[in-house]
Amino acid sequence: MEHYNITGFWFACTLPVTGGIDKLELYRKFRTLSFESVESFYQEFFEILNHSPYQKLVESSLKDFSPEKYLKDFVFYSDQDRKFRFIRDVVLKPKKYEDVMDLMIVNHNIDIPSFTTDLWMSKGQIRELHRKGHLVGLHSHTRPTAIANLNLSGQKKEYSINYKQLSNILSESPVTMSHPNNSYNHDSLEVLEKLGIKLGFRANMRPGFTSQYECPREDHTNIVKLLPS
Repeated sequence: MEHYNITGFWFACTLPVTGGIDKLELYRKFRTLSFESVESFYQEFFEILNHSPYQKLVESSLKDFSPEKYLKDFVFYSDQDRKFRFIRDVVLKPKKYEDVMDLMIVNHNIDIPSFTTDLWMSKGQIRELHRKGHLVGLHSHTRPTAIANLNLSGQKKEYSINYKQLSNILSESPVTMSHPNNSYNHDSLEVLEKLGIKLGFRANMRPGFTSQYECPREDHTNIVKLLPS
C-alpha cells in the first residue's frame, strides 16, 4: 500500500490490546495451519460434535437447514462453509462453540501463548497506521460472530469499550466502523449514532440500504478473482 501511496480503512477489535485473546482469530489460524485443508477441519469438527453433549441439538437444528439459502449473498462459501457457520452462529452460539473448539485445540496440543504471538497488532502499530494517514475504526471489542444476537446493552458495551480503547490509542475519536461478520440490527445503528460514528460498512454489495452505517463493501475474495493471473 505504501508503494502505491494508498491509505485505507482498518477496523480493529480491541480485546487483544487489553491482554485478552480474540478467539475468532485463534480458531481461524488453528483451522488454517493445523489441518491439511479446511475440509479436514470440518470433518474433525463435525466428528467432535457427534460425540459431544450438543449432538442432538445440532442434529435437530439441521433438519430444515438449506445451505443454498443461508448466507446466500456470499457466493464464495461452500455448502460446508455455510453449514459450519450456521452451527457456529445460530445453533451453538459463543459458549458451546468455544467449548468444542477449545477441546479440539487441546487435542492438538496447541500452546496458545506461542501460537498467537503473530496474530494481532500492538497499540504502537495501530498508532503508526493512524500516523500514516490510514483511518482506524471500530469493529467491536471482542468481535462476536453474531453481535446482532446481543441486546441493546450488550451491543452498547461492545462498541463503547472499543470506542474508548481506540480513542486512547489514537488520541482522537474514531469516526468509522465495519459490522463484524456483517451482523447488526437497529440497536447497532442506534449505538453507533450515539457514539458519533460518521460512516459504517456492511460486508457485501447488496443494494437497498440507505443508512450512513450500511455502506456496501466488496469482499476481497471477489476482488482477487478480478485480478490478472
